[in-house]
Amino acid sequence: IDLEFLGKKPQESFFKTNMFKILLGTAVALGTTAAYYKMKANKSFDQYNQSGDNTLLDRTNRYDLYSGIAFGALQVNFGALIYFFLVDE
Repeated sequence: IDLEFLGKKPQESFFKTNMFKILLGTAVALGTTAAYYKMKANKSFDQYNQSGDNTLLDRTNRYDLYSGIAFGALQVNFGALIYFFLVDE
């Protein structure tokens, strides 16, 4: 029996939680995805400039959209990382 127990269990550091590992892993994955699709969009746009084929421009716009979505999700993920870091006691 611990007579000095105040009703609070010691809290695990945020950096040791599964949430931190998940957020960090998804941040890496989302950043990689955003960069990958942006590079594909740039390559497709260069091909469009050389050929003038509108299907390549459509592909460029689609890749840019994918990159933007991944980058937006990365920002949300990064915000969650900062939030949980700051509220960690």
